[in-house]
Amino acid sequence: MSNKLNVYAFALSLISILFLFLISFTGIFTIIDGILPFHPLTIVLVMAVISFFIGMMGFTGARSWKSYLRSMFTVLISLGLSILLVIILGIGNLLG
Repeated sequence: MSNKLNVYAFALSLISILFLFLISFTGIFTIIDGILPFHPLTIVLVMAVISFFIGMMGFTGARSWKSYLRSMFTVLISLGLSILLVIILGIGNLLG
């Protein structure tokens, strides 16, 4: 089960990076911003935090160096993405 968590966390971290680029660099931001009562990057932040915790649980299923490397990549990417989004949203709230 924890091996599946490892793969799911990896996929979720890649999807959250894709959503970050999709929301940031396309016109979808203006469409979503009009619909949602909160900033659209908050969704990406929640996905990254969930990916981080699932990736931490996936460390128990790391049986080989490949799965360990995937877990490390997942945790580092989701942690870095979370920190980046907290800074972006925090500065945006302070200035807006």
